[in-house]
Amino acid sequence: MDTKQSSEKRFALLIDADNVSSKYIKPIIDELSKYGTVTYKRIYGDWTLTLHSKWKDALLENSITPIQQFGYTQGKNATDSAMIIDAMDILYTRSVEGFCIVSSDSDFTRLASRIRESGLTVVGMGEKKTPVPFRKACDIFTTLELLLPSGGNGKNGRNKGKSEQGGQTSNAQNNTGPSIEEIEQAVVNIITDNQNNGKSTGLGEVGSRLLKRHPDFDVRSYGTNQLKKLLDEFESVVVTKDGSSVTVELAEAVVAEEQPKVEAVPPAAPKRKPRRKSVQHVVKATSQPVEPEATPQPVEPEAVSNPTDAPAPADAGESPDRFIRQLVREAGAEGIALSEVGKRVRAKFRTFKLRDLRYTQLRSYVADIDDVEIEKRGKDFYARLAE
Repeated sequence: MDTKQSSEKRFALLIDADNVSSKYIKPIIDELSKYGTVTYKRIYGDWTLTLHSKWKDALLENSITPIQQFGYTQGKNATDSAMIIDAMDILYTRSVEGFCIVSSDSDFTRLASRIRESGLTVVGMGEKKTPVPFRKACDIFTTLELLLPSGGNGKNGRNKGKSEQGGQTSNAQNNTGPSIEEIEQAVVNIITDNQNNGKSTGLGEVGSRLLKRHPDFDVRSYGTNQLKKLLDEFESVVVTKDGSSVTVELAEAVVAEEQPKVEAVPPAAPKRKPRRKSVQHVVKATSQPVEPEATPQPVEPEAVSNPTDAPAPADAGESPDRFIRQLVREAGAEGIALSEVGKRVRAKFRTFKLRDLRYTQLRSYVADIDDVEIEKRGKDFYARLAE
């Protein structure tokens, strides 16, 4: 088992010149430096073609060795075969811990799988048109367009990733990686798995497990350069920083923790109209002797103890939705933070539980209250009167 740190790992960089533009060379090498040291730098193509004339300066500046491969017949790509043979030769020498295969061609899918079977890391790089099989065959796949200074979707990348019809992200449609919805669901599943095992979830673990599920996952595809910023946009998770430790939790779990820890009180039974009882009935229920001359008299219902008429809790006279509506009214036009609403509701209604009302989030419950609407301001949600 290889115990080398990422910065110490040696990589072989193999580039298919027929499927990659020379403008990506410097960004490719810079990106690969994050994973280790590049010891082999080879690029394959037919250098007698004028098509590859732009490569000369890029190869000299980055010390990349060109491998000449003539085309044996028209329409057949002999470059792929030469690249695969060299890759297997390097693999058997055991002189590297990983490969970086740069191509937008699915012909290298089996090569990537074979290298991974030998326990080595495979980093794939290609343009957006790269087929999904090759992406999934790599440990990590990076879209080349994201490496350029103007790459990605820009500051508003996430909004641009939405199509005008139906709101689906364009990542899946253009083969640039998983959609934002898929990533959010994957993060929720990761946190849930850890919760079931009694473990917390760190930010680093989320990143590493996302790459295992989606090798072509790259935060730059969603208009940001940090995983934390991407997770902050998800409504179903909350990122918490405590000193140097950053953990990720489900949003509904965080809301539940704000509830005061009190013993569970079963919901009060619905009040029923008390039955009239005769004095004889009361007499049988007591051990005290009754004067014989007492004449049975009708007894008012409220004077008789009824087990079903247990004292109602303090919050029985007011419902949570009315209480919330009152809080929102008192807050005025500015509204009131949803976190503050949760604290006040649970302080007043000790038995209040969202799941009993078939809700998983307080935000959804408040949004369904008449005359109340939810507004997001930065990272926080506010409840205010609907206009």
